Amino acid sequence: MTEKSSNPHDRLFLRHPTSRMKPVKRPIVVQLFRTFPEYFKTIQSAARYCQNIYVPKSKKWMYPLSGKAGSTFMLNLLYEMEFGHPFTAQLKTSANQHSGFAIFQLANAGVFSRLIDLDIGLEEFQSLAATRIATVRNPYTRALSSFKYLCRSHVAGDQRFFSERARLSALTSFDWNLDPNTELGFYLFLKYVFAIQQLNDPVLVDAHWLPLVDHIQPEILKPTLVGKVEHFSAFAKDVAKHLGKSLDENRYEALPKNTLNNNILHYIHVYVFKHF
Repeated sequence: MTEKSSNPHDRLFLRHPTSRMKPVKRPIVVQLFRTFPEYFKTIQSAARYCQNIYVPKSKKWMYPLSGKAGSTFMLNLLYEMEFGHPFTAQLKTSANQHSGFAIFQLANAGVFSRLIDLDIGLEEFQSLAATRIATVRNPYTRALSSFKYLCRSHVAGDQRFFSERARLSALTSFDWNLDPNTELGFYLFLKYVFAIQQLNDPVLVDAHWLPLVDHIQPEILKPTLVGKVEHFSAFAKDVAKHLGKSLDENRYEALPKNTLNNNILHYIHVYVFKHF
């Protein structure tokens, strides 16, 4: 269990010194953009990168969110490692279909922080003695998971993905009455993602199908631990051990995680390899 402090300022981000400064003007963003132009074509892409890296007040770890690559699982695990108990608060909103959406609001609540909200520059970021954690996933299963997630957003009427659904239709003639969860629909989705990626601006690519290398930027983050979604059981133990914590096997089983069944694997191998 984590030792609790009586002073919330010791454990939470109740105020951010740079919160009134525009994201594109914050020191870490400006310095990343100027130092790594090969990775950030626009200053907005550097800002997005910094917005997606989560850090606790202890600065013991940092983790870049990676769409459809285990972010829900990792944030729940890291919350438990940081505070010594499971995250149980709930949040329901019509704007997002994700049943675990609440965990992604912890930076807004001041429980965690985003890198962009820390009053630090590039040199201090790179020198932080934090465990730098990254998660990756088989690109085929990630692509299909993203497609199925987008299809569910249509059924749920998820406002968050409306622009993506509309653009997918406009660029590929995707028919939302006929094509969701079909082989043709998956093909059109991949065609759409490829077209958007060719614009060469990560800000225009939704996080759920942004290449993982753009989420992580390994040359900048320099991950200490890299976990595969397919092997999260072992990775969770590695994270706990690295952070000097213990993880009960029963607690691991209770953490939200991605599942992958044989039908999905068959779908991927038959369809993707057949057409690509």
